[in-house]
Amino acid sequence: MATTEASIGLSTKEVAQFRQDGYLGPMPLCSPEEMADIRTQIESLLKTEAPDHMGFNNIIAPPQPS
Repeated sequence: MATTEASIGLSTKEVAQFRQDGYLGPMPLCSPEEMADIRTQIESLLKTEAPDHMGFNNIIAPPQPS
């Protein structure tokens, strides 16, 4: 398994694992604190809708006048 230390190339163990499984991972990309911050930002973005955005459902079946 890859470590968080920077290194050039793969270890013998990593090469063997890749040959057996076809992939390497999981590998840590961010600290838990960084991921918590990123998640908060993404959730905030997902709650935001552009004022001129109709949304997919409105394009397929536009709202009917009352």
